[in-house]
Parts: sequence; C-alpha cells; structure tokens
Amino acid sequence: MEGDRDSLTRDSEPKIWREPAFYLLAVLVAVIYFSRIATLPIVGEEPRWARGAAQMLETGDWIVLRQQGNVFPERPPMSSWAMAVAALAWGDLDAVAVRLPSAFAIVLTCLLIYAYARSFLSSTGALVGGLAYGTFGQVLQIGRHGESEALFTLLLGGAILVWHLGYLRGWTQLATWSTAYFLAAVAALCKGPQGPIYFGAVVFIYLLIRRDWRWLFDWTHAAGMSVFAATIACWQVPYYLMTDWNAVHDTWAGLTKDRYMAPGFVQHVISYPIEILICLLPWSPLLFMFISRKFRELKTPAIYLATAVAVTFPSVWFAPLARGRYYMPLYPCLAVLIAVVVHRCATLAADAPAHRVWKGFMLLGSLTSITLGTGAIVVLLLPQTAEVLASVPPLMLIALAAIGFATASIQIWASRDSGLTRTAVASVAFAGLLGFTYTGPAIDVYAARWHDYEPDVAKMRAMIPEPDAMISLGPVNAGFAYHYRSFVREMPWPTKDSDLSDDIEYFFVMQYADDTPETHYVGRGRSWKTVPGQLPFDWEEMARLPLGRRVTENPTDILVLARVCRPESIALQSGSPAATSRR
Repeated sequence: MEGDRDSLTRDSEPKIWREPAFYLLAVLVAVIYFSRIATLPIVGEEPRWARGAAQMLETGDWIVLRQQGNVFPERPPMSSWAMAVAALAWGDLDAVAVRLPSAFAIVLTCLLIYAYARSFLSSTGALVGGLAYGTFGQVLQIGRHGESEALFTLLLGGAILVWHLGYLRGWTQLATWSTAYFLAAVAALCKGPQGPIYFGAVVFIYLLIRRDWRWLFDWTHAAGMSVFAATIACWQVPYYLMTDWNAVHDTWAGLTKDRYMAPGFVQHVISYPIEILICLLPWSPLLFMFISRKFRELKTPAIYLATAVAVTFPSVWFAPLARGRYYMPLYPCLAVLIAVVVHRCATLAADAPAHRVWKGFMLLGSLTSITLGTGAIVVLLLPQTAEVLASVPPLMLIALAAIGFATASIQIWASRDSGLTRTAVASVAFAGLLGFTYTGPAIDVYAARWHDYEPDVAKMRAMIPEPDAMISLGPVNAGFAYHYRSFVREMPWPTKDSDLSDDIEYFFVMQYADDTPETHYVGRGRSWKTVPGQLPFDWEEMARLPLGRRVTENPTDILVLARVCRPESIALQSGSPAATSRR
C-alpha cells in the first residue's frame, strides 16, 4: 500500500485498473445496488419521471417533459431521458429500467471517488472513500430508487472532483475545463441551476484562495464555459421554441424560489447540520477528526474538499425547505474527507492519539455489528416479533446474525494494531454488513409495509371497455398514470354539462381530504387550484383506489373510476388532502 502524496505527475499516476481494490469496490457496490432492484414498489418521485419517460417513448418528443400530454415545467428532462434509454435497452419501462440509471450512477460515483482519492491516498484510503459513499445511510435508502439524486450526484460531484483531478494531475487546462463544465451542464439538465452554481462557486473560490490567476483567467476557462453554454443550448433552444418563456422560467427557477421563501428558518438552521450527520451515518463521526489541527493542516486536496463543503453548504443550510438529500451531490467530497481520516489514522503508530480514535470507531462499529446480529436472533426466537418475522425470511435473519458476528470479530481484530491491510479488511466487512442489512431484511420490511397498487390498477383497467381511450377530469396521480401504462388524456374540470362531450362515458377523477361539496383541488407538482366541488352531471362510482405510499397510512390521494349518468348533478365525495405544495 502506498502512502500520502501531495501531487502527482503523469508518470507517477497510479494504474487503478491494475489494483484489486478498484474491482473489489466495483463488485461490492454493484451487488448492493443491483440486487433486488425491483422488489420495492415504485414510490415517491419515481413514477413522475418514469411517466415522463413513457411519454417520450410514446410520442418521440424528447425535448418537452410532459404529464398527460401537458408541459411539466418543474425540472429539465435528464432523469426521464436516462429512464427512457434504460427502457430501450432493457425492453420495458418497468421498475428495473426506472432504477437502473440510479444503480449505475452509484457504482460509477464510488469508482470516481476511488480514482480521485488515489491521487493522494493509498489504495486502502481510496477504497474506504468509495465504500463510505456507497454505504452512507441516505445513499443506501434513496440510491437504489429512480429518483434524480444518484444521477445528479454523479454529474455534479463528478464535475467538482474531475476538475480538481485534472488540476492535480497536470491535465491540459482545455481538457480539464471542458470536461468539468460539460459534466456541470449535464447536471443542470438533471436538476436545474444547483449544478453549475455549485461547480462555478467552488472552483472560483478555490482558485482565489490559491491565487492561481493563470487557471482562473485563462482563455481555456472561457472555452470550458462555451462548452457548458453549448450543451445547455442543445436542449434549451428547442425547448423554448416548443413552449414559452414562462415554462423556461419555471423549469429553472420555480422549485428553488419556493424553498427559500418558506417559513421555519431558525428551526431549519439548527436542525439541518444534525440531519446531514445522520444521513451520513455510520461514517460521519470520523469527520469530527478535522477539529484537530493535525488534520486541518494536511497539505493535501483536503483543502479543496473543505472549500467545496464550506462554499456550498449555506445554500441548503439557509433554505427552510431543503432536505438532506438536496446536499447529496457533495457527499462524494465528504466521503473523500473520511478517506483522508481513515488513511491517516491507519498509517500512524498504534499508540498515536489519532489511531486511538480509529480504534474507537472500529470498536463502535463492532458494537453495531453485534447489535445487528443479536437483533436478528431476538427476532427469530421471540414470538412477539412474529409480525417482523413474517416479512423477513428466517434464513435472511440467520444470515444477518452470522455476518454481523463475523464482521464484529474482524473489526475487533483490526482495532488491535495499525496498518492499511487490517483497515481495508475491516472496512470491506463493515460495508458488506451495511449493504446486506439494507438490501436484505430492510427491503423485506419495506416491501411488506409499502403499498404496491399495481395489481389493483390492473384490476381497475379490466373493468373499462376501452382502457386505451380513457380521460381524466383534471390530472391523475403520477403513480397511477405510470402503472396504468396507457395514455390518459387530461381534460379541464367541467363547469357545465356541455363541457363533457357526449361520447365520454368513463373517466378518472382524483379525490382529496380537503375537498368539499363547494371546492375541489386539481393540479400536480407546483400548480394547484380550486374548482367547483360539484360535477355538472350525474355520475356513479365504479371503483376507488387509495394511492398512499404505505399500506397502513391514511391515504392522501384516492383515484376514482366513474361512469357518466346524465343529466343530474351530484356533489363530489370528499377524499384526502391535496396540498398546493406537492412535489
């Protein structure tokens, strides 16, 4: 194993493709994120972007993101593009295709962290950085879903790390700026302005700190910005021509503006740093090592990483509606900082204060491993845990117990002496336990409690004489639209009988708890309004479908299949709430 290095020449670059640790990291993370990828039902924002991908495939329009044929200007279309491409390769836009982009993004991000960290750390340190990111609690939770965070992190985190990697390794300035700005542009096409703002601010402040005017004000920097502008323009120009300026504005600025104008500022400022530390468990306690002057004064790229965190954190810290996952693009930087700590501790003498901290972390990890193993045995033996046992197969619990106790033994062994080899073995074992715990028992518990209403949608579809020619009065829930598979034409909420053509007999309509006989909520995303609570014609309910995420929760959305019975009016029955700030 190699030690720290403050800089690299091209001749001294490590050949990472020759290192077993690189392939070990790739295999372990791939097993964690690709296994059981379709076990959980499609939830959260997954169906929204999946249905957008479906309309791209159905219509051939890959420029404008739409829901039920209407422009959906809440985010650029990169997430839906990725899902559509995955569907073409996989053969179907099912749960596998929806989640493949995220799984690949997590694996590639871990390998990028390894490549970056290898520029100044041992292969063990680089391995720990990749493992830490792949097993952060929040990454395990949302990284295997078809959300935008995993892909966004690969692109924006990639821009930040790739730029500095080129800076460290002496790549040509043109190649470094162009590659990094291209990644920042694609990140912007994934989730809006956060990508280019973060990248530009981090690099600008870092070069100011170093007073490296040759990089900051060189023509190659302008060339990189041109690459950024050209990449964005390839989508933005046709998007504007196909929509209007309001759609452009809402796509780039709508959600960002909402997050800064919400109440709860003081509470958020206090709680958000704690939330981030929880999201980064079990590795986040190691970041406190940077309180030590010995770690703060390291002459390594840790300075750049700390700058990236300091520059970007206020943007989410002072935004009352920001959630932990909004800072996920900087998790790779935090993972590398953790790798710096682990590498430094592992290469110190066993009696050094810093190494004693690493020893304490390993012992705490062994306690966690023992707790997981013991908990599995308790669930197996106590009859009171029958409900949990029903959702988790006994063999899964036995495996968790065995892996937990084995991992604890490895961690105790590793804590007895310093050294990179012991550190690598203990870190791989711990990451494997964390991955198995989530991929195995945790997913079983979630699968038992989450509401998979796809079979119910199929039953409802079978009740309709012409299921491919259905309409909805106002938008329908994105999850229902995804599982229904056929295009459902959205019609405006009717205010008089003649608003509904005579050839329409069946329709879908959403119901919410805030509905009353006088008012009804219609809308999606950021766009909601109230309409009269009565339909101007007689109708009868044929079926209703609760659409909540969990089986036991009070459903927030209810979809109703109805049939027109003209001509008398009848009040809409109330259902569950429709908050005007839905995402």
